[in-house]
Amino acid sequence: RGLIGTDKPDHSRLRRLLSKTFTPHTIKRLEASIQQHTNQLIHALPRDTTIDFMQTFAAPLPMIIMAELIGIDLKRIQDFKRWVNLLLTWRRQQPDNLMHEMTALYDY
Repeated sequence: RGLIGTDKPDHSRLRRLLSKTFTPHTIKRLEASIQQHTNQLIHALPRDTTIDFMQTFAAPLPMIIMAELIGIDLKRIQDFKRWVNLLLTWRRQQPDNLMHEMTALYDY
């Protein structure tokens, strides 16, 4: 679900954590990269069909920026997305799956 799909009080807690990272100075430093990724996502949008805006643009963009911010290779963005979602929902995960994915994250 991520931050956008999370309800209070979890949403407020996650937003506070992220706001400490995404300061105006950090965003300014990443501005060219954000613009580049935004343009890539826009140009990849299909022109002749209806799209799910959240799935094709609004959700991927912050995930890409977060990955870049902490040094994740963008070729591994799907792994990063899975790891983030797992960390956000760890209480609802099966222990074996949680251990497997956390080991993969640690190994990365």
